[in-house]
Amino acid sequence: MGMGIFMPSPFSEQYHEPLMFLSGTFSGRAPSWAIVEKEAYAIIVTCQRADYLLHRPGGFMLYTDHRNLRFIFNPSSVVSSVPKYTADKLQRWALLLMAYEYVTCDIAGADNVWADLLSHWGSLLPTICAVRLLPYEYSPTLNDEFQWFTMAEVLSSQ
Repeated sequence: MGMGIFMPSPFSEQYHEPLMFLSGTFSGRAPSWAIVEKEAYAIIVTCQRADYLLHRPGGFMLYTDHRNLRFIFNPSSVVSSVPKYTADKLQRWALLLMAYEYVTCDIAGADNVWADLLSHWGSLLPTICAVRLLPYEYSPTLNDEFQWFTMAEVLSSQ
């Protein structure tokens, strides 16, 4: 499981030139999170890692193809279908986002090509990982029956 984040230039200056590409993997309990948690986590990680780019006059535009995030990060909204521990986590993340001036914009999933490119684009070649276990070899000189080759034996084998 992984995530990909694309940071376009400010909305008023968009020439579709990326400022930053971030990526990461979900480890520990994160792969079992609900989609909404994974989407929210990607936003939080982006804000933390790109903090120096996001504190600017006029704020920034936050584009997401997960429409529910618009409401979940709103402290006044309550979603009864979300478990309490998930809602608590999302509210803690919403508190982190309060440090930023931003506007959330919905983008249709089909139009969100940059994020899909980062998260779904992979090599056409299969990934091969070779693992070789080497037995621990002890020195044959430790064996009581070991004998060094004689000079004659070495010369005859060459």
